[in-house]
Amino acid sequence: MVTKELLIVLFISVLCSSYPRSVSVIGDVYIVVENGIFRCDKITCPAEAERCLVTKEKDPKDPSILVRTNICYSRTGQELSNSVNNETVDPSTQISLHVEGNRSGGISSVNSINNGNSNDFDSEEFAANMEIFRNNLNQEMYNLNRELSQMSQNLANMFG
Repeated sequence: MVTKELLIVLFISVLCSSYPRSVSVIGDVYIVVENGIFRCDKITCPAEAERCLVTKEKDPKDPSILVRTNICYSRTGQELSNSVNNETVDPSTQISLHVEGNRSGGISSVNSINNGNSNDFDSEEFAANMEIFRNNLNQEMYNLNRELSQMSQNLANMFG
């Protein structure tokens, strides 16, 4: 009987600790971590990658070309993989985007200039909103972990 109860608790613990899904989106740049796979925009980073950098900048030689670069880095800063893609854009559009993401799915750095057809982007307001979002997310994750731990203890007490 105790073996069955322990298996139930173990199964529930495994479910509670399975890989989470994390998605961060900045414009059309996606940093996704799901089931242990770290996807940095257009490339999948190797298992040993800890962070990635996505840049979008105009080609200095041809203003109608946007150069999109994705680079995966190890914990020590070694470049592990990269990808460079060219996209066509309106030559009058000013675009410069640098996004750094990490294996936990968080965004640690965003620098952006985009003043093509609209000048209503406020980087200070965006940074403030990102900070509020990050704080709320951290608090919610803390609450979730606390509640899952309590649930696990309650289940262990029920069968213990």
